[in-house]
Amino acid sequence: MNNNDYRPLFPLRNKEGLDELAEELLKPYTENKPTDNSQTLDLNKLLQNVEAKAQYDGANKKALTYDQALTDIKSRGCNRFLTPAEAFTILIDSLTNPTGKSKTIAQDMLTSFGEWLNIAWQVQADKLIVYHNPENLVWNGTIYEIKGSSLKHSGQKEYNITGIPKNALIDLDKMPETFQKDMYSRKVSELPAVMRTGSKRAQVYIRGDTNIWPVARDSGIFSVNGSYYDRAVRGVHASAR
Repeated sequence: MNNNDYRPLFPLRNKEGLDELAEELLKPYTENKPTDNSQTLDLNKLLQNVEAKAQYDGANKKALTYDQALTDIKSRGCNRFLTPAEAFTILIDSLTNPTGKSKTIAQDMLTSFGEWLNIAWQVQADKLIVYHNPENLVWNGTIYEIKGSSLKHSGQKEYNITGIPKNALIDLDKMPETFQKDMYSRKVSELPAVMRTGSKRAQVYIRGDTNIWPVARDSGIFSVNGSYYDRAVRGVHASAR
């Protein structure tokens, strides 16, 4: 199977509306600052260590399975993907500081396919288990399976998702506040307007099965999605934190 054979299990967003979103990134606005400083990241250091451009295959980004993508970034001296909070911190900064350092990378992040994040998650009854930096998930043509006796990861966190619909995009404000802050670096009420309302608003897609699924940031919109088997690749060097 070559790269062109890969298809997402969740339908791709088409290109329509991406130009509008790019224009939105250039518009200044005033928003509330996050009240929880625990999620504050060193943005300058992050921008120095994240790859400025994703890997491309012609006009579109190269799409790889999660295990292939990990091998790919490690071959370039990177050791992980962006965390969700890092990815959205860059995008939020590009909105709040439209002439700042984040603008160029944010535009690339929102172009073509969405990109892998450094997490995978799994539904267990009314809990969503989020695994950080999973290492031995391998696509077998149908699902991701663990290569070995147990999943290798750097840590995990549980969220209560009682009553949360599965197999559909749901608005971020339906998720626990701790999830909002962990994924987006702040709660919904503190996000930029374009991320709170409208067709590109922050949403979450959780599959209804109990398999472990790597998670990606969606294409051209501000959503996190655990339903893909291939996504684009952008690595982070070890000194980013």
